[in-house]
Amino acid sequence: MGWINGTGEGIYTYKIMDDGSLIKLAVTVLGSNPMYVQGTNKKFNTGKKVIYAVNSIDDVVPVEPGKVTGYVSALSLNGDGTLKLLNTLPTRGGSPTHISLNSAETFVVVSNYAGSVTMFPIHPDGSLGKETYHEEFLKGSKVVKDRQDTGHIHSSTWLLNSDHVILANLGSDELIEYKLKPKKQTLKRIEAVKSSHGAGPRHMALHPNGKIAYVVNELSNTVSVYKISDHNEAPKMSKKALQEITTLPSTFTGFSTSADIHLSSNGKFLYTSNRGHDSIAIFKIETDGTLVSIGWEKTRGTGPRGFVITGKYLIVANQNSNDMFVFKVDCETGLLSFTGNKYEIGTAVCLYVTEF
Repeated sequence: MGWINGTGEGIYTYKIMDDGSLIKLAVTVLGSNPMYVQGTNKKFNTGKKVIYAVNSIDDVVPVEPGKVTGYVSALSLNGDGTLKLLNTLPTRGGSPTHISLNSAETFVVVSNYAGSVTMFPIHPDGSLGKETYHEEFLKGSKVVKDRQDTGHIHSSTWLLNSDHVILANLGSDELIEYKLKPKKQTLKRIEAVKSSHGAGPRHMALHPNGKIAYVVNELSNTVSVYKISDHNEAPKMSKKALQEITTLPSTFTGFSTSADIHLSSNGKFLYTSNRGHDSIAIFKIETDGTLVSIGWEKTRGTGPRGFVITGKYLIVANQNSNDMFVFKVDCETGLLSFTGNKYEIGTAVCLYVTEF
């Protein structure tokens, strides 16, 4: 996806070839600043999968003085890679930055970086209904100046095989757990787990066994490892992290912020992106779920905001240098090697892989 505030044209669709090369299929223009995309595994009554995308903008809401909003759109995915707009709705919060779907793919949760979360029901054709839940987070931890003066919801992650979702509040240094109430179409707050002061939790990745959560902290450049246990037949995160490990080499003294986080396809390795050091940090996952740093791979561009792992390939989007690079993942060592495949794409920020 190219961020239109920069030099991108919209949402780009590529086909991934067996050798890791990419073939451009289509570009869908979708207003200003398409920031994040997420799609469904299932097909709807149209026979097609649906892609959801947010426009990270701050439009003034005429009927609510002082309020701003971004937008979320539903788009059907055609067999040739083109996208057809189904509908667009306001997110009721500024700068939406992330989308997640519950396991049944009946609800979409949008994280608004300006400090709120909004949930939308999904219609039988994949389009979105009017929001059924909205909550604002006004209080920040105020540890890191200008970044934590107020709440900043950066992402939401659904725990495996459950109706529980975790919000990452970068502004308050909290991971907040909710339970979905599908009949009432709402979320019920369970509890909040505090991160380290000034950590700035951003995104979460889950171990395939569903018992370990890995949280990348943007401001402290660390990964926190949490246990997930069954508590009264419901998943619950540990109050304290098992481990907190840096994403940067000890020799690096410059400014950097962590961004994305994903596990390898075989679940043996963890990767995070560093903007500033401009690298992918590589970790081996031990049997107890803790991490051992095993190296870094330069992204060959600047500002690696998003990346994705699909099979034996890792594709990284460098926001500031307007390019994508494809790396091969060694499934035995976890290390990365550049395939030679590089693509120019304006202000790339988010990558999503699906079959169609």
